[in-house]
Amino acid sequence: IDRDSEVYDMNHKRRGVAIIFNHIHFKKLATRKNADKDSSELASALRNLGFEVRVYIDPNLKTISSVLQTSNTELINPFIKASAEDHTDADCLVIAAMSHGESGFLFSADSVYSADSLWTPFTANRCPTLAGKPKLFFIQACRGTQTDSGVEIRQETDSATAYTIPSFADILVAYSTYDGFYSMRNSDTGSWFIQALCRELNKNGKTHDLLRIMTSVIRHVAIDYQSYAPHAPNIHKKKQVPSIVSMLTRLVYFSKDEMDDALKTARRSRLSLDF
Repeated sequence: IDRDSEVYDMNHKRRGVAIIFNHIHFKKLATRKNADKDSSELASALRNLGFEVRVYIDPNLKTISSVLQTSNTELINPFIKASAEDHTDADCLVIAAMSHGESGFLFSADSVYSADSLWTPFTANRCPTLAGKPKLFFIQACRGTQTDSGVEIRQETDSATAYTIPSFADILVAYSTYDGFYSMRNSDTGSWFIQALCRELNKNGKTHDLLRIMTSVIRHVAIDYQSYAPHAPNIHKKKQVPSIVSMLTRLVYFSKDEMDDALKTARRSRLSLDF
């Protein structure tokens, strides 16, 4: 891709792989009741965008190792084999993990693993066939025990050359909540973050760029949701805001037409500046 391109090349032979890990049942933690709704709807939204979706329900570390053909000695980083796949003809990669969590960690059925083990195998130096391509990670899990009561807002009336990129470039990590805080989930309708993400991907995934989509997800979760648990005052009438860490260097469009339009707009902008 041209070093000055403002849009990622999403015209490869295939969209790419989307891996979803949904941890629902645990040996020592509460069951995430009806959490399969989240993985099912996210899988549907991603397939609609052209991804090859692989869904794994309740994988413990050994199961993850088996599914991804990882040896037992590699359990500390069970995602390493996926990074060894050839992604040359793919646009990008998506990995989503849904579970209980703490700051920096996620729980599997029988153990705990580091959240950053999801993306470190896919950095440009470790996975060359994804270098320069977007790698997108979505994490639905608590990141602590703090809660947010919110604050009321009153509206006022008034040319192709070789170039070097950092290893961690082209990665986006979207967390369901800010570090240190609870992540809310409705046992009937699903988690706030994943449900908002699915709605936005289904509605605007083929027309808007990803960061615009994620801004809408953040807005919907932050404004449209509030917990209702009068039997548990510590989590009653609480708010939540997703948190995004983006190292993306270009815009991500899942539609070829929208990508082409964005490129044309960028070229016109450069021409007007040159003039």
